[in-house]
Amino acid sequence: MDGSARVWDAKNGGIISVLTGHTSSVEGCSFDPRDRSLVTVSRDGTIYIWGCTEGLYPRWKLIRSFNLGPEQHCGRFNSNGELFASGSVEGGLSLWRGITGAAPVSLGGLQCQSAVRAVAFSSTGSQLGVLSGGIQ
Repeated sequence: MDGSARVWDAKNGGIISVLTGHTSSVEGCSFDPRDRSLVTVSRDGTIYIWGCTEGLYPRWKLIRSFNLGPEQHCGRFNSNGELFASGSVEGGLSLWRGITGAAPVSLGGLQCQSAVRAVAFSSTGSQLGVLSGGIQ
């Protein structure tokens, strides 16, 4: 994998943008509910927050990046974009303050016993589902 993510036009299949910067494979991505931000998570331990300009030809640019150390495997915005959850190969789980990327929200030391493979918020954003296990 080349460490890039691609934004595609879902109607015509064309590439809108190639997002580069991760030094290892990108394992997950999530749009915010307004489609103005995209978060990518990578095996290199980084999380990138990308912003999109308005207009006929939208352009994506890197807004913030975080180096968490362990490989990141998944990430997801909640339904209103206020929170973003990420999970790592070491079982770490973090909650971020949406696109601002403010310091993670405390989860009281929540740690899964094995790798976090997927995260999902309930439709109200009040619950977080976590799938862990199974990485060799």
